[in-house]
Amino acid sequence: MTMTKSYLLSALLFILSLGVQAQSEIKSYSLKKGQVFDIIFLSTKDGTDDIQKDYFKLAFPIAEKGGYTPLNGFAIDSSLQGNYHPEVMVFGAWESIELREKFVANIDKSVPNFHEMRRAIWSNFDLTYWEVSQDYSFDVNPEKFNVVTAYWGIDDAEFQKFRKDWLKQVKESGGNKLIGFLKGSSPFGYEYNPDFLSIVEWESKQAFDSFNAKNKGMDHSSVKHVNQFAIQ
Repeated sequence: MTMTKSYLLSALLFILSLGVQAQSEIKSYSLKKGQVFDIIFLSTKDGTDDIQKDYFKLAFPIAEKGGYTPLNGFAIDSSLQGNYHPEVMVFGAWESIELREKFVANIDKSVPNFHEMRRAIWSNFDLTYWEVSQDYSFDVNPEKFNVVTAYWGIDDAEFQKFRKDWLKQVKESGGNKLIGFLKGSSPFGYEYNPDFLSIVEWESKQAFDSFNAKNKGMDHSSVKHVNQFAIQ
């Protein structure tokens, strides 16, 4: 495959990953131990189509060559808690933590205005990544009510107790935890690093609302902040 065709395919996959297409099929994800999982929250500025084309053309082949694979993402349907409402949540995978960090350290040498282009295109670009400690797979069914929750804690020991109680309440209320990651990393300039981030599948919004009523009654004294979104 030529570089041009590879770029076009990659750009298409990335655009599809932003959730702009109708979300009608179950999305499956499979990660291997040692890989790195990215979650990026984005909001795109109007009138940036041309610079987006330049960004994809310049940066994407380098990222792919450096071990990056774009994965399907989701539109964010609504904000359920917190003061933050990005438009989309994008997933990606890197072959190793070394390759992920090498890309961040070296991309300016190949694309000097890399970060400037990002700031020109996106009003939000908030990134967290985690090294996967074991083989990991999950499915996201758009027919369900899927909720992303990001928590920041105050006191680590007390917050971990809250997290365990929260997960217990999720399970007892019929929620299905799809992912749950602790304390990832964010590159300089892209800080979005909750102490705990999860995606939970609920049978319906009504099932989530029932859980949420119980959740609000929990002791939140060890919780500093929360963002929570419904994804589609």
